[in-house]
Amino acid sequence: MVRHIAAFVGLALLAGGEAVSQGDKAFGPDKDGLIAIEAEHHTGKADKDPHKWVAVKEPAGFSGDGAMEAKPNDDANNNEDFVTLSPRLDYKVKFAKAGKYRVWVRGWGKGESDNSCHVGLEGKAVDSADRMGEWPAEEWAWLNDTHDGEPAVLEVKAAGTLTLNVWMREDGFVIDKILLTQDEKYQPKDKGPAEVRE
Repeated sequence: MVRHIAAFVGLALLAGGEAVSQGDKAFGPDKDGLIAIEAEHHTGKADKDPHKWVAVKEPAGFSGDGAMEAKPNDDANNNEDFVTLSPRLDYKVKFAKAGKYRVWVRGWGKGESDNSCHVGLEGKAVDSADRMGEWPAEEWAWLNDTHDGEPAVLEVKAAGTLTLNVWMREDGFVIDKILLTQDEKYQPKDKGPAEVRE
């Protein structure tokens, strides 16, 4: 009976716009070394009034249980000082190896002012992975580009568990999935590989 009540409460929370907690298990690499993360399965988040990341079930075609949208959509653009100003999503990630990881994000841009985000590590901005964009309007797409004209990359100094962060750059952006890989030639397709939790 208690399990049924807990499941009902969890579903009610998701329906109300908050992602259901997925516990504290870290995301890890699959057999091919790919680290896939469903955006709605964050291990923590921080709202910044009036903006916050909200669990959504649209647009259709998302991977997993849903996606996360930066709301409200009132044309805000936090290009600088985003660590202080923007809402944040956190993901515990177990990196099996040190080195450079390409960052791929599957997202949806509602328009030209809703199609970017920032990615970092341990609550800090990372110049090589901030200002990711521009996602095409009104379609799900994988993107690895930054506004600096370089691929988004994170450098992991040593194997271990770190917190990956995603901040809002433009409100209205919808993030579905994140993928980390050390293979510079790899490009995710469709909904990408399944996530693995440690």
